[in-house]
Parts: sequence; C-alpha cells; structure tokens
Amino acid sequence: MMKQKINRKNIWKRVSLFGSSRIKEGTPEWQEARRFGRALAENNLTIVSGDPTGIGKAVSDEIKESNKGRMIFACTTRGIELGYGRYERGRYRTIPVAEWGEKRQILLDYSGYYLVLPGKLGTLSELVHAIDKVDQSIRIGARPSLVIIVGSYWKKTFEDMIKPFISDARVGDYVSFVESLDETLEKIRAYREGGKYGVIA
Repeated sequence: MMKQKINRKNIWKRVSLFGSSRIKEGTPEWQEARRFGRALAENNLTIVSGDPTGIGKAVSDEIKESNKGRMIFACTTRGIELGYGRYERGRYRTIPVAEWGEKRQILLDYSGYYLVLPGKLGTLSELVHAIDKVDQSIRIGARPSLVIIVGSYWKKTFEDMIKPFISDARVGDYVSFVESLDETLEKIRAYREGGKYGVIA
C-alpha cells in the first residue's frame, strides 16, 4: 500500500511520463528524454515517473544536472531495496508502492497531462489505461487529463487497436499527437488557458 499521499490540488502542475525503461544512455532517445525533462522543468511542471531507469533516469539526470524542476517517483519497495528511487527530500520525492498496478495508478491519478513517448508493451498498457482514465473523467463530468503522444511511433497502434474501441467520441478531444517539444508545451499551455472546463490557475 502507498505510505505517502500526494496533493491532488497540484495535478495541473504535473506531467506523468510514460515510455521505455530500456533506452540506453547517450542514444538519441535518451537525449530526447533529457530535452523534454529540461523544458518541462523550465515551465514549472513537476514530472511524475514510475520508473527510475530508462526515460525516467534520463529526465532525472537532466533535472539534477541543471538544478531545475521537481520530480516524483512512484517506485516499488523492491526497486527501492535495489537502490532505485533514492532521492533527497524537496525537489525529488519517492512514493513507495507495493506493486506495478499501484504505481501506474499514481501516474494516472495525480497528473493533469500524460506524456507518452516510444516504448514497448508496458508503455502500450499505460497508454490504454491513460485513455480509459480520460473516458472515466468525461463520464462523471470531471475535467480529463490531456494525453499527449510524441511522434508517430504509436500512431498506427492507436488507429488500429485503440481508437475502434473508444465508445465516446469526446475522448478524442483529449488525445493529441505532436511532433516536437514546442508543440507539446503549446498543447499544455492551451489546455491550461481554457476550453469547456475553464482556465486552470
């Protein structure tokens, strides 16, 4: 069970990061993740990650070295025992969880934006759950989180395997494909500034 609570009032200042835990340091994917981490931090957005390896580590390294931004890790207790997710209090925070499903739920419940980068089966599962979370929010009249999918990597999978099973067409209003970092930030800014649910403070 989760031992700490996260303030839900700040969800519109947080971005959950979904992507591969297998990318290697120094690769183009690693460098891209670092660029995203730096830009999100410079825009006063806290990054929430469920994996202190791969993309999560790339972003964490960027935040540490630039001395900007904040990051929250939802890390299994086993991962913490192995030395992952041990960060100083303040700008870095570790939330211990018992298992993977609980970790994923933190990423879905406590961020206003879901940023989806290329990955494998685990990332695909997280993308499906993110879209389902949007659908649930619409059904109860709550403001949905915004799903931002970077690049074309997931485009065919979304069109062929996910979109046909979306029963409410409104869900598509909260799923965006972007090609650049600037476009990602613009989507976040635009969503904060208004629409059906009003301006986010």
